[in-house]
Amino acid sequence: MLQERRSNGGQHGVVMTRKLVVEAMLDLCGYRETADLSDLRLLDPAGGDGIFILTALDRLHKSSIRHHFSFSDKLRNLKVIEVNEQRASSLTRTIQDKLKKLGLRQIEGISLVTQGDFLTANLDFFDIIVGNPPYIRYDNLSLRMREFYRHSFKLFRNRSDIYIAFFDRAFGLLSKRGVVCFITPDRWLRNQYGESLRDYISKHLGIPVVLNLDGTNPFEEEVYGYPMITLITKRQTEFTQYSEVRDLYELKHTLEITSGEFSPLCSRSDVVIFPTPQVGEIWSFNQNESTIRSRGFLAIESQGFKIGIGVATGKDSIYIGKNLREEVEDQLLLPIVLSKDIVNGEVKWSGNYLLNPYDRSGNLIDLNQYPHAKRYLTKNRDSLVRRHVARKNRKEWFRTIDKIHPQLLTKPKLLLPDIKKGNLIAFDGGRYYPHHNIYYVTDDTQNTQQRLKVLGALMMSDIFVSQLNSQSVKMHGGFVRRQAQNLRRIFLPDVRLLSERTKNELSAMFDDKDPDGINRLLEARSQELTSKSALELVR
Repeated sequence: MLQERRSNGGQHGVVMTRKLVVEAMLDLCGYRETADLSDLRLLDPAGGDGIFILTALDRLHKSSIRHHFSFSDKLRNLKVIEVNEQRASSLTRTIQDKLKKLGLRQIEGISLVTQGDFLTANLDFFDIIVGNPPYIRYDNLSLRMREFYRHSFKLFRNRSDIYIAFFDRAFGLLSKRGVVCFITPDRWLRNQYGESLRDYISKHLGIPVVLNLDGTNPFEEEVYGYPMITLITKRQTEFTQYSEVRDLYELKHTLEITSGEFSPLCSRSDVVIFPTPQVGEIWSFNQNESTIRSRGFLAIESQGFKIGIGVATGKDSIYIGKNLREEVEDQLLLPIVLSKDIVNGEVKWSGNYLLNPYDRSGNLIDLNQYPHAKRYLTKNRDSLVRRHVARKNRKEWFRTIDKIHPQLLTKPKLLLPDIKKGNLIAFDGGRYYPHHNIYYVTDDTQNTQQRLKVLGALMMSDIFVSQLNSQSVKMHGGFVRRQAQNLRRIFLPDVRLLSERTKNELSAMFDDKDPDGINRLLEARSQELTSKSALELVR
């Protein structure tokens, strides 16, 4: 099952996995018809139409013929759970029809289907837990369910998707030789709500295989979920085999598995071996990034720059607007740049102002000294006092969530909207205050403008983009989130060590918004940047 953005909607978000994907996942788990499956206990925790359990039945039947054990006796080793009563009944009938076709005459008393919730069902241990758990975002869960999942599952933290709870429950049901193989979105590798899951795997489990299916559609209808298959084992591993699968018909051949053991090296060029990620790391299976870090590049803030995010007001409709000059004193207004104002790497100011209720020391102003602002804010008091930030301190009912620092307005800065397609970076010479959905980079050293433009050029290069794509959560349509936590993990050539000639050329190419020229220049000046060519680093 899957609940994400879908092509046809549907209340429960049930989307079925394609057969060839199911075949490959069972192969990864070692549940192959050529193996002796007589003692392997297998569970599908989210049955749907039963594609996983039906495929497993076929394999168990063929294994019984090959290895001479009773197929009917070993059916008790298979179980599927389906939360929806109607689908569970339908799946029971489908399995019964399947068993008849496989030659079982006596099917009374054989029940592989449990109607219920995997997260609360009373279950035994299993050697294999495989399937497509539901994807239900945190915002779509009721408050009662959020509290239940937080209380019941230690890995369900922050704004977790429900599939995190499925991982948590599955880990607790594994036998000593057990494996979990799920197809899920790839977001938990990078974002905050996946941190507990990542750290738990690093400490206690192994993750020998990660298959990135982005660019394919492993489901029976179009789904925008950035899917990924992960194989997680009870046995800890020292390496992870990673592959970006571009053709589903090649999926089952991507990894080499010999005698049930995972080969530490693979002859296929599309499979890359990484050390198993460690606790506290954002999991990035990206060769470019590890190569870049090993060549002496530095994080942006290690080069003397500062990364920040614009102001959150808590009520933009009151604090931001084009008509504020008619409402409050001019000295309280700052021109603010919004995400929509940044077009093709240039600032096209829409004329909006920000009402700043703080003085230069960071203290709230005395409204009695600003009668126009007092009248305007008092008129909107009912809306302002309902905000969480106002309820915390009733005396400061007109404060914004973030303090506003007017000195930031006049600083030159690079501007990066949180979500924006393309890799062009905007430059503000010191005219605007950034909104909260814009990240900014400033520099307090001498020759600030040139240094920022050189950095901006590097941030438009493939060296930057390849790292950002591997670090960041991807949105539908190819948009990438440029969050501060990810920007701080990107490594670039040290601007301070570049020659004046290179800096001048990069600065000019930044003004021209010429990423292709920047990449060609970095390739040509590779010896100046590092001992390895920039071209090699971004391939």
